[in-house]
Amino acid sequence: MTASAKSDPDVFRQPFTLAGPISHWNLTTRELTVLGRDLTLVPHVSTVGLDTGRQVIAAGYHDPGTGRTIVTRLQLDERRI
Repeated sequence: MTASAKSDPDVFRQPFTLAGPISHWNLTTRELTVLGRDLTLVPHVSTVGLDTGRQVIAAGYHDPGTGRTIVTRLQLDERRI
């Protein structure tokens, strides 16, 4: 690994995909909880249609530097719990 690759923060990001119902949603902070995991939406991810009980598939990365789980893609499912 080159020195520049070692300093690249993307090298340490851990990707994830998670599917399940939203149990908590905060529009102001753009934070939601799915299957007990707290997730933060990046600004370009749409929040239209998000609500508790909505089934979603979230994908993104876990940032070990901040401890946050960041959602970069979000798909809504028509099913509700």
